[in-house]
Amino acid sequence: MIAPKFTGIELSDTYRRGSGSPFPIVGGTPPLDHMNLNVDLKTDIGAPPGGMTIALSSSDPVLPLPPTATIPANTMNLPISVAPLSVSTDTPVTITARYGTTTRTAAVLVKAIAPDRVVFGSPTVFGGASTTVSVALTYAAPPGGIVVPLRSSNPAAATVPATVTVPAGSPAGTATLTTSG
Repeated sequence: MIAPKFTGIELSDTYRRGSGSPFPIVGGTPPLDHMNLNVDLKTDIGAPPGGMTIALSSSDPVLPLPPTATIPANTMNLPISVAPLSVSTDTPVTITARYGTTTRTAAVLVKAIAPDRVVFGSPTVFGGASTTVSVALTYAAPPGGIVVPLRSSNPAAATVPATVTVPAGSPAGTATLTTSG
C-alpha cells in the first residue's frame, strides 16, 4: 500500500484562488463568505483509514486557526474557513501545516480597513451654509463599526464634528460640514 503524502495548502476566497503571495484578505469584516479565508489542505491520494491529522499554526493571532484538522479517510482535501480579525495596519501572517515530517507554509496578508477618500456633497459651500461630508473606507466596516476622526484645516471658516461613525457593514459614513458667515 502506498502511503499518502501531505502535499500542501491552497488559499482562496469566493472570488480568488491562490492569487498572489502573500494572499490578501480583509481583517474584521462582517461574516460574508467572500471575506473569509478558505484554507484547503491537500494530499496526493486519498487519506488512509482514520484520516490524516494535520497540525496547524498561525504566526499571528489575527488569523486564528484550529490546532489540528483531519482530512477524512479516502478524501484528498479538507477545506477550512477562517475569519481574520480586525487589524489597524496590514499584517503579514504565515500559516504552517505539518503532517509527520512534512511541513508546508502559506503567506497571507490580513488587510486593515482604513479611510480611503472624503467626498463633499457640494463642491461649493457659501458662508453660513452646510453640506454633507462622506468618508469612504477601503472595505466595509467591521461588526461594531469604525469611528473615523475628522478635522477642518480652517475651523474659523468650516467646522466638522470630531468624528464620523461608519456603521457595521457599510462602506461609508456621513457628517455635516458647516461654514461660518
